[in-house]
This record gives sequence, C-alpha cells and structure tokens, in this order.
Amino acid sequence: MNVVETFYIYFVLLYLFHSQEEIYFHFEKVWPLWKMSRRFFIIMEILLSVFVISIIFIKTYPYRIYLMSTFNIIMFANGIWHITGAALTKKYVPGLITAPFAVVLFLIYYFQILSR
Repeated sequence: MNVVETFYIYFVLLYLFHSQEEIYFHFEKVWPLWKMSRRFFIIMEILLSVFVISIIFIKTYPYRIYLMSTFNIIMFANGIWHITGAALTKKYVPGLITAPFAVVLFLIYYFQILSR
C-alpha cells in the first residue's frame, strides 16, 4: 500500500467522524451556498460515506489513486474552510472540532510525499 492509499484510509476515518459532527450539530443550518433540508444533508453524507469507503475496497475503481489524492486534498481544504469560518464568525461552526485533525493529517501526508 502506498502513501496515498494509506493516508486516504486515515482521511476516510476522519471524514466519518467529521460527518457525524456535522450531522449532530446541524451543519445544514449554516451551509452558506444554498438551503438544504436535514434529510437531504444526511442522505448526502451517507452516499458520500459509502462512495469514499467503496474506493478503499474496490481496487479496480477507475482513477482510484487520483480520487484518493483529490479526496486527501479536499479534506485539507475542508479543514481550513471550517477553521476560517469559525475565525471569521467568531463562533463554533459544525465540523470545527475535527477540522484541525484534517489539517494536521494533511501536513503529515504532504511531508511524507515530499520525503520520497
């Protein structure tokens, strides 16, 4: 298993916790891009969770390593987004508790990639 795959698994595990935090604290109420119902948000989270988990187990998935790499970067951006959102609003944003872990994990991942 290469570095991308290993860290992808870590990011998926973190994403599952992050998703639970967002669901529990009603992230759909503060999502700035469009209004969404709680049901839609939860279904979206479940479908995304199934998708990212399936990539771990389906080794023949088209563009698998690219999807993994992209997800790793998206988790970093998502972590920065939550931290920035909380800093700008000066209040808790659902997802903020797990967001710093995404940033730190990405920095470790990034330096692992650089050291090769």
